[in-house]
Formats: sequence, C-alpha cells, structure tokens
Amino acid sequence: MRIDRFEGDTAIIELDGDVFFDIPRHALPLNAEEGDILRISVDKAKTADKKAALKKRLGSMFQEQ
Repeated sequence: MRIDRFEGDTAIIELDGDVFFDIPRHALPLNAEEGDILRISVDKAKTADKKAALKKRLGSMFQEQ
C-alpha cells in the first residue's frame, strides 16, 4: 500500500497498482507523505483484551436489569 496523494483532508491510497481507496488523512501518522509505503499489522493480544473487556461490560449490563 502506498500513499498516492492527498486531496484536502483525504488520503488516496494505492493498493496493488490498480485499486485505490480513500481514508481520512488524520488516520495516518502525522509525518506521512505522498509516496510513503504503509503497512497494516494485527495485534491479537490487544484484540483479545478488547473482546474480554466488552464481554465483561455486556455481562454486567444484563445483570443490572
């Protein structure tokens, strides 16, 4: 993935040379520039923590009723 260009508050991202999509510019690091290569990663540990916290919150909501 590469930042193709910025159009106002939108970043145009190039994926595989022929697919483009838009994301809000504020979703990128502050120092991101046109031409920069982007990388996406998955954090399974944080995902599991968020799921556990949500399950706990939902469980407590239903117990209060």
